[in-house]
Amino acid sequence: MSENIYIRNKLKKLMKNSRFARCRSRFPIPVILYKGRHVCRSATLASSPEMFGRAGLDFILSSLASTSISSTSPIPLVDKSLTQVADVMEDSRFIDMKNKFRLHDIELLKTLNVGTIIDFMVEKKKVKYGMT
Repeated sequence: MSENIYIRNKLKKLMKNSRFARCRSRFPIPVILYKGRHVCRSATLASSPEMFGRAGLDFILSSLASTSISSTSPIPLVDKSLTQVADVMEDSRFIDMKNKFRLHDIELLKTLNVGTIIDFMVEKKKVKYGMT
């Protein structure tokens, strides 16, 4: 019984962490069992702007839900030299974050024993959503 709970919690965590790696926050999930193999519903890998946009929006919404923001709270002043250093470091952090999302997606695919990925999306839809 405790093993089932562990597996369920592990899958839940993997799905939550890997959803930013795919378009429209879709994660691979088995939906059809065919000849002893699971067919998963998923989406194309997300581009960097979509990945960071969704992660940022999720962070903002979760922080707003957990705390109330006062309109009278002081806004801290930022030293310009610190922002210049932050701009240089920003590129490497974004690449690390992107790799982290993709690694979570790979871990979920391995956990679900996904061996083959086939793209069923209609090519005209890809053009519509800017994926080509």
